[in-house]
Amino acid sequence: MHRQPEESRLREYLDFAVETAFEAGRLTLSHFQTGIRPEYKEDGTEVTAADREAESFIRARIAARYPKHDITGEEHEDRQTGASHRWTIDPIDGTKAFARGVPLYAVLLALEIEDRPEVGVAYFPALDEMLSAATGMGCLWNGRRARVSEAEDLSRGIVAFTDAKGMERYGRGAEFSRIRD
Repeated sequence: MHRQPEESRLREYLDFAVETAFEAGRLTLSHFQTGIRPEYKEDGTEVTAADREAESFIRARIAARYPKHDITGEEHEDRQTGASHRWTIDPIDGTKAFARGVPLYAVLLALEIEDRPEVGVAYFPALDEMLSAATGMGCLWNGRRARVSEAEDLSRGIVAFTDAKGMERYGRGAEFSRIRD
């Protein structure tokens, strides 16, 4: 049975995630629109020196503050000990956009506790936009309370994404089609 972490502990994790994502995002801006060229990983996806540098920065902060927590990321080997807390890092979600100077990329950082997502942050450095949420605390957008749309029908909503092919690649094609339709 999952026991929800106490709010003060979640607040600490959320504040840490917001600060870390912000600092990592500022680091990515030192590479943004500089002509940085992507390399290609074995799976064909793009990666840049900024991806690796930002992830290294985030990992170092987590390891220093929470040395017993596990870490999963895109650019470096996972640290998996079976701990109850696991951080997931995407240092630049939207590397294709980033490498081409398009400001629609984000630093993503999340924390699972006992296999349940409890904290999540998305920072869009080139836009200086921060979304953050934790279980029981709601969601904030640049420090203001965010809310869901008041639309009562999905046909009046919008779906925003960057790579439709990724939906198929990750086994979500049927779900994507259902939402799109």
